[in-house]
This record gives sequence, C-alpha cells and structure tokens, in this order.
Amino acid sequence: MSAPRSRASALRRPARAAPPASAAVEANAYLTLERDVRAMILGLATARADLLERETEHRRETDRLLLALVEVIDAFERVFDSVRESDLDAADQRLVGNFQTVYRLLSRTLREQRVVPIVTVAPEFDPRYHEVVETVDDPATPPGTIMREPRRGYLRDETVLRMAGVVVSSEGGAGWGG
Repeated sequence: MSAPRSRASALRRPARAAPPASAAVEANAYLTLERDVRAMILGLATARADLLERETEHRRETDRLLLALVEVIDAFERVFDSVRESDLDAADQRLVGNFQTVYRLLSRTLREQRVVPIVTVAPEFDPRYHEVVETVDDPATPPGTIMREPRRGYLRDETVLRMAGVVVSSEGGAGWGG
C-alpha cells in the first residue's frame, strides 16, 4: 500500500513557468542581433570588394603573361617567314620542325586561354581593333583602307588584348589620323 499523502503536499500547486523577459531586455536582444547582422553584411561587402580587386589584378597579370606569349608567337612567325625549308639540311629541318612544335603548343595554350587573332574582315580601319603604324599614299585606294597588317592583333574573351598594327592608305601623302 502506498503511504498517505500529507495534506501540505496535496495543496501544493504545480510550478509555474518563468515569466517572459521584459520588453526592454527583448528589445535590447533585437538591437544586438541587428547590429551583428549589419556588421556581417558590411564584412561581406568588404570581402566582395577585396575579391573583385584581386580578380582584376589577376586578370591584369594574366593579360601581361599572355601578351608575352603573343610576342614569342610573333618571333616564331618571323623566323618561319625568313626560313625556306628547301634551303636547309636535314639537321636544320629537324630544328625548324622542333620550333614548329613549340609554336603549335604556344598557339594551343593561347586558344585555351580564349586568346584568338583579330581577323581583319573589312579592309577599312577600325579604331576599336587597329592601330595605324604607317600610312601609304595610294591615290587609287580610298583613305583609311588597310593595305597590310605588320603586327597581328589579339582578342581575349571578346576584349582587345593587343590591337592589330596596320598600314593604311592616306590622302595625298598627308597622313591619315583615323
């Protein structure tokens, strides 16, 4: 049998939950939370700005490296333009073949980096893609017509990496300013 309960324990009320926090304490908690969220947003904005700055610097450095590779490509092309393989002995032909292999590897690397030559479709000077390096007086050709391209230009991701150096016709030998 169970022991009889005392009258005092029978009259005892169940424990109440603690009263809710005061409005001032609750408001202070919200203000603290708002301050913390604002600080996190400011920190994220600062981190984003830093990341964008680093990405921009990385792009500049990559462009410098790619321009250096373009200069090496130019040097190879000058060598290939000046050499006639029919005039070379077997050893020199192997050497030129090795240069051509390196040239193809460098060209592939540029393509992988989305660097492509500027194709001069229209024979007319376009200041977005061309830089006048020389003018030629040719009365039979309209001024501003591209006569030749001594320095190939390149695009990277649709942006000019290096302008094409072009020779354009001028009017009466006075030069052409584009």
